[in-house]
Amino acid sequence: MTEFFNNMKPDVLESIKKGREYLKIPENIDELIRQHSLDYFSAGQPLGEEKSKEDFTPSLSALQTEFQKQLAKADKTSDNIIRINEKGEWMFTCGKDVFLNNITGKIKPEIGRKVWVVNEQNQFLGVGLVEKKQIRNLRDIGEYLRREK
Repeated sequence: MTEFFNNMKPDVLESIKKGREYLKIPENIDELIRQHSLDYFSAGQPLGEEKSKEDFTPSLSALQTEFQKQLAKADKTSDNIIRINEKGEWMFTCGKDVFLNNITGKIKPEIGRKVWVVNEQNQFLGVGLVEKKQIRNLRDIGEYLRREK
């Protein structure tokens, strides 16, 4: 999973760059855009934003898609997947860090490791960084709501 975070920039063949953003556009829509030379603000699934040549921030949508791929490959007890209880779920989706006592199961995560954070039903909540006493919230699904003001 560490490789995933370090090399998250989308494949040029599978995405379109619009300004600083990368988008995954369905073939039929992409064909329509190219055929008619249409200018558009946004289309398809946002994959992330390039802040600089070395700094790419994946979108929540791209993270969720990648998590689903990882979940299909990994067994349900992977040490890259941290399940948290209902109280931790609420805190995490509100943008808060989660104390390690909110982790369910017998997994003892490695400090300094980036992990997928899920609820007890394996629903994607976001990405965290394991620290000594907590999981620091790096990205979470609550961002969608907090962005709207």
